[in-house]
Amino acid sequence: MSRGRAGSDEAACLEVRVVPKARKRSLVVAADGRLKAYVTCAPVGGKANRELLELVAAVLGVARSRVELVRGERSRDKLIRVWGVDGRAAREAVRRAAQVSVGSK
Repeated sequence: MSRGRAGSDEAACLEVRVVPKARKRSLVVAADGRLKAYVTCAPVGGKANRELLELVAAVLGVARSRVELVRGERSRDKLIRVWGVDGRAAREAVRRAAQVSVGSK
């Protein structure tokens, strides 16, 4: 088993639907229970992907270097891996942050 970027075997994987060119950055839980990320950058030159990874890192309180895009580089549906974070804890942190974001929209 290979070790992740942060030196830990543990990693959380999150499926996220991305909405580029939004007015405001936020991460929300959609009505169907899936994660939806609103990013302000256009999907040109990987800018929206970079902003998405920065947003996820900020929400989870981890370094940007611990977050990587696994699948969906050119798609709105992404799979993101966060190294050194328990999957259950990651989803809980995202849900807490998403609840705050939903209220501020």
